[in-house]
Amino acid sequence: MSFSYLPSRRFVPSFLAMAAALFAATSLYFGAAHARAQSVLSAQALTAEQANVDIRVLKRVLSALHPGLTKYQSEAEWQANLARFEARGNAARSATEMFLAASELAASIRCGHTWTNIRNQSGAARSAIYDAANKLPFHLTWVEGRWLVLASATDDVKRGDEITHINAIPARNMVARLWPYLRADGSSDSKRFRQLGHDRVDMSQLDATWPLLSPPRDGLYDVRLKRDGVEKSIRAAAMTLQARTSALAAQGVKPIDETWTLSIQRNAKREPTHAVMRLTSFAFWDGKFDWKAFLENSFKQLSAENVPNLIIDIRDNEGGEGEIGA
Repeated sequence: MSFSYLPSRRFVPSFLAMAAALFAATSLYFGAAHARAQSVLSAQALTAEQANVDIRVLKRVLSALHPGLTKYQSEAEWQANLARFEARGNAARSATEMFLAASELAASIRCGHTWTNIRNQSGAARSAIYDAANKLPFHLTWVEGRWLVLASATDDVKRGDEITHINAIPARNMVARLWPYLRADGSSDSKRFRQLGHDRVDMSQLDATWPLLSPPRDGLYDVRLKRDGVEKSIRAAAMTLQARTSALAAQGVKPIDETWTLSIQRNAKREPTHAVMRLTSFAFWDGKFDWKAFLENSFKQLSAENVPNLIIDIRDNEGGEGEIGA
């Protein structure tokens, strides 16, 4: 059997194991490391004292545990980024303001596995990110400098429309505002762009970060779109993630699935020509997927059917557990 593979568009750093320890220590959600009855993320308001404690904790943890703070930046640049974080953090009076400040700091390290993990948030920050009715009512993807609609939960916006402005902010300016919060190793900008759209398994930064930077006004987003060369402006009602997912599901739009798959291709005589094994992720520490059993069963099937060629597709794979990738 011959093998081919479609490589990942994203770089998997050797820092992964250390990053896991960092997240275990702090989860990069400020206040988790100190025992307080009124934790930062369980309160809507953030006091100056709480903000100061969180700043000190995050600085101490990064300095003590992160080996790559100056891998892609000079010491002077890192200190400038720290100073900016301290200024933003000290000014933060809500969990989401602190979330943005720390997200920017984490992204400035330019390590793809150092970030404010959305799944680790709780309280006010989690509510603002996951539960608030502040999400765009459509799915977008970024293609050659344009926002294109993949699916829409509002009748005024159609699949294939181009969104040129949101809240009077041009598409390219939206990306520029989001850019400081996007994580990737060094200059791996393709990975940063991949975090923007909804054509991915984990949460798009249009859902996690954009509503915090440019929230809807009175529950509505001002949207300018282009369809068949004609531009028009609409006001689109913001939604919760759950409401949008349900509305799109009613249209037959299914969430992107990370499940590994094996498909065998055949010729006109029904003889196997090749198989495609799609491995979308190596991160299964919080799931029940038995990847070892999948591989064992897949290769048994390939052998039993005498499939001559195998293509391993990892184009959307961001990495994860070293044991799997090895």
